[in-house]
Formats: sequence, structure tokens, C-alpha cells
Amino acid sequence: MNLAQPTLVSKFEADGHVSIDGLLDHHLLDEISVAVKDLFSGKRDQRPPQFENKNLDTEYWSESLIQVNFASFCCKRLRKLVFNQQLAEIAKELLETSSVRLWNDMVIAKRPSPNSMKKGVIGWHRDRQYWRTCGSRNMVTAWIPLADCGPENGSIEFLAGSHRWEQSHEGLDFYQEDRSGIEFRIASSGRKIERTATTLRKGSVSFHGCRLIHGSGPNVSSTERIVVAIHYQPEDNHWVRATRANGELIQHEVDLLVRRNDAGDPDYSDPEICPTIL
Repeated sequence: MNLAQPTLVSKFEADGHVSIDGLLDHHLLDEISVAVKDLFSGKRDQRPPQFENKNLDTEYWSESLIQVNFASFCCKRLRKLVFNQQLAEIAKELLETSSVRLWNDMVIAKRPSPNSMKKGVIGWHRDRQYWRTCGSRNMVTAWIPLADCGPENGSIEFLAGSHRWEQSHEGLDFYQEDRSGIEFRIASSGRKIERTATTLRKGSVSFHGCRLIHGSGPNVSSTERIVVAIHYQPEDNHWVRATRANGELIQHEVDLLVRRNDAGDPDYSDPEICPTIL
């Protein structure tokens, strides 16, 4: 898809996110849904040898939430979506780069919790806070629900304008279900809290930049909500040294999987783990 629509790119730059309706074929999403169910039931493909004997924390299972990182490496059928050229073309245009590579992909399932407003909540966070070893501050995620998705089943929400705020990550946490506490801290700093909810029909895709604060509410519907997230990196992204406040070196899971460059640093252009998609 050629984004010869300046308004779409302009909207992404202004808001930090953009949704496109009717982008993906329903038959493809149905195929991916079957693959995800097989993945959750334990049917796995053999992962590349880079994954062996590594202390990788790639999955999270709870009563209300399932998260599988690097999902396309253990379920190859997902690659039909992860390597979709139309999605990659849009990511490339939004990032204003000549090519895009895979950074990571994941499947997130939010189980129904009709009697709870807390379970399955994904806390306010920035993707950037988890990608601090990336030299690029300009990365994008395609957020793809496999069925209709709205506030009732925990669709993605954004804090409007947060991609333009100071890039402090204090208090932000993907796994913090109490989002009100984070909102209070943000409001105390003088920022206006304005939630932007999304309603996405099956086949629609939401793209958001890595500096935008986002999260999602509980799934109070009666059915499971499943999303595939594809994280894209631009051509110029590379490893940079990053440390925590105590001086501890930050290491992303990707660092343990990719090859090393001539300087001995993780190579984020490793074609086995971070292949060029377009």
C-alpha cells in the first residue's frame, strides 16, 4: 500500500498513532487465529538454535493475560502476518525510512473477566522504555486484533500527546494494573490526562510510535481478545549502551539472540533474528 496520503502520515506525527480500517483480509486473520490457538495449546515449531540454552523470559501466563514474545519463531504460520508486505510498507512510510526490519513480535490474549475491572488491565507504558538499547527513538508497532475490538474487550488506549512529553518512564509499567496511580503522578506533573480509546473492526490495524504512552482496560466481554503486535525497526537502528539508575547494564532479550558485530556489540541487523521485511 502506498501511503500517498499526507494526511495519514501527518496524523501519525501529530497524534503518535493512526488506525487504518479494512486493511487485512478476514481469511488471513482466521488462519492466524487457528495458529494462535495451536500455539496456546502447546503445538510449537522448532525454534532456531539461538534460542537454546538462553535464559530468556519470553512468555507470561496469568489468570487473565497471556503474552508470547518472539511468537513467529515458535509458530511459523504467524509469519504470513508478521512478514505481510502491506503492513511493512505502511510502517516504512510512517518511519520515513528506506527499509524496515523486524524487532520483535508477540501475541497477547486477554481472557474474559466480566466480573472484574482490574484483571487483564495492561498498564500505561511506552514501548521505548523497554527498548533503551535501541539507537533509534523512531520505531513503530502494528497492533492487530484478530476480531472486532473495542472498550468492552480491552482495546488499546492512548494518552493523547504523550509522545511529545518529556521521555521519563518513571512509574510506567506494562504489568501495573492500577492505572489510576500512574495517571495521578502524571497529572501531578501538570500534564493533562486525555484518554483516546479505540474501536477496531476485524481487518483494521492500529499503528503507534514507541514514545506514545498506551495501555488497555479489562476484557469484560464473554470472549477472549487476541492481538498480534509487530514491532518494526528502521534501517538505521543499532545497539547503544544503556544503564539503569544504579549503573547496571540494560540487556534486551534480542541482545541474547543476535550475532555480534565487529565491535562485539549486538547486531540488530542480524538476518536470522531481525530480518529485513521490506
